[in-house]
Amino acid sequence: LLCPRVWTSLENGRVSSWPLGPPVEGTVLQYTCLPGFIIMGRNTTQCNKLGKWDTPKPVCH
Repeated sequence: LLCPRVWTSLENGRVSSWPLGPPVEGTVLQYTCLPGFIIMGRNTTQCNKLGKWDTPKPVCH
């Protein structure tokens, strides 16, 4: 199962994915905000076997 790709982009920030490729079980995303923005929420999430990310998507304020 693939996790939603909408999580692989972040307004006013960037997302690193490991490993590269489609967001399958075990894929970890790391979020960072652009200079001048502060992350609200966890800065990492992992795709689980149900095809869902294990933490809410953060936002950059």
